[in-house]
Amino acid sequence: MMKILSIQSLTLALTSTLFVACAQAESAVEFACKAPSEINDEQFKSLVTLGAQLANNQSKLDLPSNCAENVKVVDKTVRNPYRLALQVAAQQKSPSDLATALAEQQTPNMPLDQKAQLHSEWLRSIKVACGDHLACVKQTINAIPNFSVAESPIFCAFTRMADYSVQMHFQQQPKPSYPVACLGHSTLTAGAGLSPMQDWFEAYKLLGK
Repeated sequence: MMKILSIQSLTLALTSTLFVACAQAESAVEFACKAPSEINDEQFKSLVTLGAQLANNQSKLDLPSNCAENVKVVDKTVRNPYRLALQVAAQQKSPSDLATALAEQQTPNMPLDQKAQLHSEWLRSIKVACGDHLACVKQTINAIPNFSVAESPIFCAFTRMADYSVQMHFQQQPKPSYPVACLGHSTLTAGAGLSPMQDWFEAYKLLGK
């Protein structure tokens, strides 16, 4: 009798765990159908987890039929970056597809603080698409059309020298604060004593964790 109860309890526990996992996966997929401004940190973490599962063939991407293909970003209607990010993770789209979609969000002569906020949001969708695969990260960044890496407070780690405007940006008071930033200014690794390049990569690994 005890063995039967134990088996029933184990079956119930496994069923419950599977149900919760499925519910979380479904929720994460639904999050990808929102505009980036509507996705909070917990939802972003769920998307990062789902992206990793898709990349490792531990899950299958099943987007809702009403999942938005286009969303509003910086007063523009652009292709939905998080939907595309999951498709990249699931190998249904390429990193360059995500890169061209991100480029749609650019605005000429954008102030540097606004540019940094936008690029921080780009990095979140890249994290969902690429996980910790840095080759994918670099491929996506390098494929963004009409994009100056040296002029980005977030991505200038991928160039030999940051633009002077970016260097001055981090000398402002109060100091700008971004989870992942170039020139050793990532808040996720503050006080770690890393070189600027190490700082960027280590902070990136922590993003969404």
